[in-house]
Amino acid sequence: MIKRVCLKNWRSHEENCFEFGSGTNLLMGVMGGGKTSVVEALCYGLFGNFPALQKRRVKLAEVISSWPKEEKEAEVKVIFEWKGAEYEVVRSFGANGTKAELRKNGKMDEAQPEKVTERVEKILKVDYELFSRAIYSEQNGVDRFLNLNPGERKKQFDELFGIDKFEAVRANLNKVLAELKALKENEERELKRLQPETVEKEADKTRKQLEEAREEWEKAEKELKKLSGEEFERKRKELKELEEREASSNRIKRDLARAEGELAALENEVEGAKAFEEKAFLEVKRREQALRVEIEAEKKALRNVLNELGETNRKAGACSERVRMLKEKTREKQKLEAALAEFEVNASMIKEEKDKAKNNVESGRNYFAQLKAEVDELEKGTRELEKEISACPLCETQLTKEKKDGILKEKKEKKKKKEEMMNGVRDALETELTALDALEKNLKHLEECEKKITELKEAEKELEKTLGEFDECEKKKNALENERRKAEEKNAKMEEEHDAVCKAKGEMERIEKKRGRLNELKNALEKMKGDEGKIAFDAGNLALVRSEVEKMSSMKNALAEKISGLQKEEKRLKELLALHEEKIKEAGKRAEASKEYAEALACATVFQNAVVETQKSLREGLVEAVNSAMTETWNVIYPYGDYAGMRLRAEASDYVLELQRGEAWVQVEGIASGGERVCASLAMRIAVATVLVPNLSWLILDEPTHNLDAEGVKTLAKALAEQIPRVVEQTIVITHDENLKDAATAKTYTLARNKDKGEKTRIETAKE
Repeated sequence: MIKRVCLKNWRSHEENCFEFGSGTNLLMGVMGGGKTSVVEALCYGLFGNFPALQKRRVKLAEVISSWPKEEKEAEVKVIFEWKGAEYEVVRSFGANGTKAELRKNGKMDEAQPEKVTERVEKILKVDYELFSRAIYSEQNGVDRFLNLNPGERKKQFDELFGIDKFEAVRANLNKVLAELKALKENEERELKRLQPETVEKEADKTRKQLEEAREEWEKAEKELKKLSGEEFERKRKELKELEEREASSNRIKRDLARAEGELAALENEVEGAKAFEEKAFLEVKRREQALRVEIEAEKKALRNVLNELGETNRKAGACSERVRMLKEKTREKQKLEAALAEFEVNASMIKEEKDKAKNNVESGRNYFAQLKAEVDELEKGTRELEKEISACPLCETQLTKEKKDGILKEKKEKKKKKEEMMNGVRDALETELTALDALEKNLKHLEECEKKITELKEAEKELEKTLGEFDECEKKKNALENERRKAEEKNAKMEEEHDAVCKAKGEMERIEKKRGRLNELKNALEKMKGDEGKIAFDAGNLALVRSEVEKMSSMKNALAEKISGLQKEEKRLKELLALHEEKIKEAGKRAEASKEYAEALACATVFQNAVVETQKSLREGLVEAVNSAMTETWNVIYPYGDYAGMRLRAEASDYVLELQRGEAWVQVEGIASGGERVCASLAMRIAVATVLVPNLSWLILDEPTHNLDAEGVKTLAKALAEQIPRVVEQTIVITHDENLKDAATAKTYTLARNKDKGEKTRIETAKE
């Protein structure tokens, strides 16, 4: 049983709590008073959802109160009893996100929004979908099922009864059967394409070819091993030794021919050379050494002269640069003096003009300040006179309007003249300041020029001194140049004599070396001739052995190529055999798969028939139970005798609601009036809730009197007060119909709200 629902900042509710009891509870009030918000909050508190939110007619953020003040968070609290325990669900949402808590007998049971919903559904054994269809009837939605088209009505009744899953299973089974059939046919096509018998014959043929290739390969390897034995190695070793002897013999012959040629040339050259004495050779060597020492001494003296000449050149260059710079300064001094002479003033005169301009500026600023003070005073007097006054603000003399206007005009004219004088003084000040700035710049420039002229006078004195130093450097440089030329001429003569002596010495040394080389060659020739006689080399034997080795190598290469070809053939046959075996294996799998698909197809067909029969049986059983409960409810709710009963009939594509008129059954649609449709829908809803949720025994009706006449409303009120509490433990009714006020057997709340003034919902009356 629902005990309490509390709302905070939920739609038009600022903070309201509602107690509910066993029996029929009423929420009454005008349209827009906040009645529906209470059951929406109840639904959201239990399941975290309500119809308007699920159908996206409203966003959750829009539920938070925003008038007259925009709130940051809303909260719902629902307290209910179940099997002796008290449960409290609290949900809040807003700026800090969505939160939820579930407490059992005051102790925390769950604290995550999704987990809280799952726990509530597990406790009540009902989910949101079943709650919203069987227990909670939305505003003017009592006859909702009658307004659906046949296909949609069948779908929603099947979902309500929980047998829609069988329909989904049946539809899925149709897809599975079609897929299994397609898979079976595909396997059979593939099996036919593979031709397993033909492939098996090809595989046997390939195995035989592979065996023959392996036997031929083994035979060729034995022959190759035989050719690669000791005989081949011995012949190859013999050939190598003979080739080494041939190379040695050829090398000695080449060396002999080269030595004999060189010997003949040396003998001719030595015999043709002039004989020379040992004493003359020693004299040449002594003279060459003496000349080398003298040349070194002369070079050192020349280097000293060159160093001194370089230093003198550097000093002369520095003097020349200094002279150029000093001459430029002298020319600069002359230009500055000429410029000052043309200026025809001096610093004293400009300073006097500057001081005079400063005094003028100071006087002008003081006069401007005096004029501004007078203008401010006139402005103040004018403002005072413009006020509604009858006496002079200074002397308190009584003023007539004409006199006040005269004084005001006089002050304004005087103020205007003073302002014009101020503008003139401002312009004169700006002109004087510009002249003062120019005088200061001229004075600064003049002082800098006079200072520069004083500095440049020293440069004239330094120029005379530097010119003297430059003349001395030039004299010394000329003397050193003469000394350098003499030293270079002497050094050149000594170098020439030294070259001639060195050439004579070189020629003597070359002849001496050739005589020594001639003796070495004679000894070497004797030795090479002896070595040539020791080498025993037979060219015919070499040709014979080489032919035998080449023949054996050719045979080996041929066998190696044959073995390589057989290896490739074996690899090809193995790959071909693997393809055949893969096709045979695939054919086996295809045959097995086709068999399995056939068996699965048979099983799925049996299962589909079972699902259809189970769905039919469940639908008939549920419809029978609903009809039994509906017959009892109809006689309580409907106040007239023209329809003795009602039933729900299941067809292939629809659920049809019928009324009993005499012995015949007629459809509610097209026959019943609006009030009769509501009575029928209400009876059906109570019956469905009784059958599907017998353990919960709750019923929520929002504006159930829609389309009922006065007698129907009266009968419904009586049923809600007397009959319905017998089958439903707790009913909550939302209505604005005053004729239902006597239907309550538990709590009654009257809600009020002035929407024009933006008021919050308030509980006007609450009674049991």
